[in-house]
Amino acid sequence: MKIVPLEAVGIVHFGEVTASIVAKLGEPHRRSISRNGRLEFHYPKMVCRFGSTGTLVEVTVDAADLELGSEPVRFAELGQHLKRRDPESFERVGFVVSPRLGVAFDPAYASFVTLFAAEEVPSWRAI
Repeated sequence: MKIVPLEAVGIVHFGEVTASIVAKLGEPHRRSISRNGRLEFHYPKMVCRFGSTGTLVEVTVDAADLELGSEPVRFAELGQHLKRRDPESFERVGFVVSPRLGVAFDPAYASFVTLFAAEEVPSWRAI
């Protein structure tokens, strides 16, 4: 899965509206509202979350292998990779969070990685 930190996950870009995501990925298998009130589109290996303005702010993917920028990273090595690339990475409620790369993951849930837009960094810090 190709990731452009803080900008894009595969073919979807943060800031895109719901109609744009549907045009690219098709109709979601399920739509729901998250615990924090965000609209979620569920696809087989991806969940897209939209902020209050209706734009994409967060994506969770099930991917054992990522390409962060131009660097291939296996899920098993993600924690060490984030610590090397982002000295400001931190932990919140079991998640390792990299504000510089827009990545959060829980090492206990192998291969699930959340990517987020730059404006989401304060939300992760506030948890």
